[in-house]
Amino acid sequence: MECRLPSGEVWGEAVLGGWHRVIFGDSRSMREVKDGSVHLVVTSPPYPMIELWDKQFRALDKRIDALWVQMEDERDEWERACIASRIYDLMHENLAKTWGEVYRVLVDGGIACINVGRIKERRRHLPALSKPREDSRGV
Repeated sequence: MECRLPSGEVWGEAVLGGWHRVIFGDSRSMREVKDGSVHLVVTSPPYPMIELWDKQFRALDKRIDALWVQMEDERDEWERACIASRIYDLMHENLAKTWGEVYRVLVDGGIACINVGRIKERRRHLPALSKPREDSRGV
């Protein structure tokens, strides 16, 4: 879905100059956006291993779904933790596709703002802040 905003239209408190495109879609593959054509990306990605987003990740990647089923059936706590760690890595592998696309569409000197934070789930702190930073080093 795409929405075009005309020049001078007031949107919130900002007056937009020129034409702006807002595209709703899968950011892992932004075919409709040309290389080096975006000056600013603002995103709040889904956070891995947070109940709100687990179903989305499972639907996006069959490997995650298969491991999730295995984790639910596993009785050994250590094995469950190992499977959860593999799922976490696969979720970030999916997010890394988005970071690659963000890099591709940004102009030289463009800015990517990624809203991340520390996430506490079941008394464990997940390093959500550091993982996107680590993943972006590869692009």
